Amino acid sequence: SSAMNRCLVHGVFFVGDKLFDIGTVHLESMKHSTDKRIEQMGVIFPILKKTDNAILCGDFNFDPAWKNENEKIDKEFVDLWAHVYPNKTGYTE
Repeated sequence: SSAMNRCLVHGVFFVGDKLFDIGTVHLESMKHSTDKRIEQMGVIFPILKKTDNAILCGDFNFDPAWKNENEKIDKEFVDLWAHVYPNKTGYTE
């Protein structure tokens, strides 16, 4: 659910012979919305994990240093920005 009418938009596509679920999301904003973002991720990741290959893009509205949210990123997913650019923040405030 979202107080700001935000949701996951995703589609399942073949790329060659591999099936991908590609989604985008704009998680609840405001620093005090931690519980809502965690709830939203708890819904999003199981949906995307129905295929072997998934990509999630969007605005997650939390800082890489915010432990509560970062611990809820499914361990099968990789934050590509942090992986490719480990010394850059990758977010705006």
